[in-house]
Amino acid sequence: MTTQATVGTLIKDPQETRTFKMDWSAHLGKQTIANSSWTIPAGLTHVANGVVQGNTKTYITLSGGTTGNSYVVTNTIWIANSSDIYERSGTLVVRQS
Repeated sequence: MTTQATVGTLIKDPQETRTFKMDWSAHLGKQTIANSSWTIPAGLTHVANGVVQGNTKTYITLSGGTTGNSYVVTNTIWIANSSDIYERSGTLVVRQS
């Protein structure tokens, strides 16, 4: 089963390297994340990503982006001991601080 959702808007300065977290705990119950991947559009640079805090939260560190642009960033997770796959997307707005 694949479940998709859209979450809020994130903001970063084009000069920042910034980490964004996605909390999946409300969707998981007693399940945990086995694996996580991120889809990011051209113009952003992927620095790092992973699964943290009891395998219920994920993160991605991004740099770059063009002032005034909005980017849709999507996190896909695979649930441990299950065939379930969840996806959540958020909008990243790049603006000068």
